[in-house]
Amino acid sequence: YNVREGRIRTSLAANAVYERGITSVVEINMRNLARWADGVYDNNLLTGTNAVSANIGGDDGYIVYISDRRGDKVRAERIGAANVNMTNGLVDNEDIYGPNNTLDPGEDVIDAGADGSGNPKKGRLQKDPTELPDPAQFSNSGANWPERVARANAVAAYSSSYFRRAVRLFNGEDMVFSGGANKLSATRGLTIATENMVYIWGNYNTTGVNCQPSAGSTLNIPTEPCRYFGDQVPASIVSDAFTPLSKTWFDAFSAILPDNLNLRVADLSTTGTPPMIDLMTSVRAGIISGNNLSALSGSPDAENGDESRLSGGIHNFPRFLENWGPDSRRWNYVGALIPLYHSTQALGPYNTGAAIYSPPIRNWAFDDSFRDPSRLPPGTPLFQYIEPTGFKQVVN
Repeated sequence: YNVREGRIRTSLAANAVYERGITSVVEINMRNLARWADGVYDNNLLTGTNAVSANIGGDDGYIVYISDRRGDKVRAERIGAANVNMTNGLVDNEDIYGPNNTLDPGEDVIDAGADGSGNPKKGRLQKDPTELPDPAQFSNSGANWPERVARANAVAAYSSSYFRRAVRLFNGEDMVFSGGANKLSATRGLTIATENMVYIWGNYNTTGVNCQPSAGSTLNIPTEPCRYFGDQVPASIVSDAFTPLSKTWFDAFSAILPDNLNLRVADLSTTGTPPMIDLMTSVRAGIISGNNLSALSGSPDAENGDESRLSGGIHNFPRFLENWGPDSRRWNYVGALIPLYHSTQALGPYNTGAAIYSPPIRNWAFDDSFRDPSRLPPGTPLFQYIEPTGFKQVVN
């Protein structure tokens, strides 16, 4: 359960689970995916198929694309000058402020169309509550623990027909096996791309850091005293939105008491006094993802005070769900953050409410290895430019 996607207004009832926030998840065990790429399964699970490692490699690594459109309704979409019946990969309920059945500033996430003809849905409220409902409580629970646990179990067993889909990456701390030719290695990487939301659970592509310098952030440079450790592959994630989850995230607690941050304490078992930074969740990857559409003022809003219509800025580009505040917990990140578009599936607004928002100390830095073209993640967008260094005029 994602409280940010569920409780979209502060005035909604606390500690309730809202159907729109229940997220169906496709999980990928990144260690097993790396085993597949390395050929570990060629002679057993994949024997006799064409999905063996020799047939899936690219020159610079692997791109895995996931599209989960269950619950995405078929409707007429404009392709050039024609209308085509199709699923569109968008959550067609933009009515997040209120909701009030009116297109308010900050809600119109449909773009104008890249073909130059424009999109007839731009400037119109897209609202289909059968695809994503307005806030309605999934289930009430009493004050006692067994009733809350029963609700969490009901959420876990819930088969959602709504379009609320995500991909969760876990067990991704080490994605190198042999490191041999044409295998995942320091110069042959892995990109996960999806039109859905992404959750990164625990360490990803690094075993962690040893310290944070007194000034600045931990860099991914081997000669630095504070640095990132473990095997690393060129890695990136492309998604509608992304949410980091610490090593000790526990699904049930998000539905037992959704607004109790003390049940969602990040890296709970890895903290001491002071916190042990070397054991805290660390991620090394380039991130291309979406953010919320901002509108500077207006009513109704998300009831967050002055920030109620903002996206939260780049420091809230990762959509934190846990309590990172106690004991100065950190989320260690090295890579490149690229907010390239507005999210069209993760529509829950940025919310600074005390029950939802408790960000970490941001130990963030650009990954120096991305300066080396041989260590860029596969599929990295590239451009070339010509720099004039001199010219002369020739008269015939």
